[in-house]
Amino acid sequence: MKKKILAMLLCVAMILAGLPAYGATTVASGKFGAQGDNLTWTFDSNGTLTVEGEGEMESMVDGAPWSKYQSDIREVIISEGVTSVGKSAFLDYSSIRSVTIATSVALIELGAFNCKCPEPIDVYYNGTEYEWHYNIDANYSSNESLFYGNLHLKDGSGDTIAEGECGPGLTWRLDGNSTLTVSGNGPMDDMGPSTDVQSPWYIDDLTPYIYRIVIKPGVTSIGKCAFMYCRVADSVSIPDTVVAIGNYAFSFCYKLKSVYIPDSVLDLGECAFQNCPDLAEVYLSNNLTELKFGIFSSAAFESLTLPDGILSIGSSAFYGCWLNNLIIPDGVRAIGNAPFSFSALESIYVPASVTEISYDTFYGCNFLTDVYYGGSEEDWAKLEENNYIDAGNLFKGKIHYNVPQPELSVEIKDLFVNQAGNIIVTVETKNLSSSVRLVAAAYSADGEMTAVGTVVDGQCILPADGAETVKVFCWNGLRGLRPLYPVQTAEVNK
Repeated sequence: MKKKILAMLLCVAMILAGLPAYGATTVASGKFGAQGDNLTWTFDSNGTLTVEGEGEMESMVDGAPWSKYQSDIREVIISEGVTSVGKSAFLDYSSIRSVTIATSVALIELGAFNCKCPEPIDVYYNGTEYEWHYNIDANYSSNESLFYGNLHLKDGSGDTIAEGECGPGLTWRLDGNSTLTVSGNGPMDDMGPSTDVQSPWYIDDLTPYIYRIVIKPGVTSIGKCAFMYCRVADSVSIPDTVVAIGNYAFSFCYKLKSVYIPDSVLDLGECAFQNCPDLAEVYLSNNLTELKFGIFSSAAFESLTLPDGILSIGSSAFYGCWLNNLIIPDGVRAIGNAPFSFSALESIYVPASVTEISYDTFYGCNFLTDVYYGGSEEDWAKLEENNYIDAGNLFKGKIHYNVPQPELSVEIKDLFVNQAGNIIVTVETKNLSSSVRLVAAAYSADGEMTAVGTVVDGQCILPADGAETVKVFCWNGLRGLRPLYPVQTAEVNK
């Protein structure tokens, strides 16, 4: 009993002394704001800076009122009612680990959150992704810490921002997660200048808020210019019901990082992915027979596997690409005008099947050191003569003759479970680009991934618990597993 009374008296004494048993104490506070005293700031002993009140902040280029505590601020809370964050308010505040932004904030000024933190910060916003981008006027590049942090948002998948029709039997919907979904059965409408019909999301000025594109199974084609100028869309999902992708369908999608074109696609239109400078991963349908004009010009991928059925490569197909090495498969007959001009090619294989080749095929390929040719020196000379090319003036490296087509392969050579309960996967490869990374993943019987690891020196170790199969992927980029080469699968025998 005496101990309980003593504990109670101690708590009372701490409260009276201004030192609560729980929570933080106020270290400093003050009034500020665009109107002089419309806002209040408070900094506490937990390292949290809270801004409260109504209205705008003023510019902070001459220093914020809390600048004395710059190195101690770990968390920033901008409360409801505050409508802006002033210029340079948290410039170089590298100790910040978390920021909460109220939905009332409509303006984040230049450099307000250029914190230069060593790690991505956690950003909390009680709204959807669409509201995050639509409601806040900000310079993203000068507020990198905020807009490239770990964003925590309200799920907006149930919110419909806009919707309509985009083809006979097809509808589209933009939701609060900034995802544009096309669903139904049948082909999409062709859009763009050649049809005098713009996409409905372009007409309604919604393209700045489309961050993901999802085409649902049942859609049989993607129309011309359908997603042209969806500049911030960074991903697209194409189902295996799609058989055709129209001209310029994804051109000028500046943030698009990867694309998986299923084997159902038989026709990939001209300039379909033109000017997609972040496009680092591409898997092409094995049933394509033609790579048309400008299809991947200015793309970022460094390696690409061309389907064996390709017969022609169109003009400017890879113009200005970061493509390092390319194997043109046997069977290709025609190579158009300037398909590789100003690309980053270092080496290329040209099969003897090629009978038409442009005079400026390698124009501006300043890194190209080796051309491997499937035919003889006499065959190459005839190719030059028949097509009016002068490789000597355009290519300063070496031409290797009578070279068979290099074999590209990824194969699981061995897989077993050791006594420690780990899966040992051994992988053998041939002629993969140096930019490719191999990843092995284990899956349960119901298809759930149970483990994933990188293949190093031809081997990967994975825990066997719950694993029934192992798949090996080629990974060429920073996001997601993408089968640049056919995915290899093996059963786990325990």
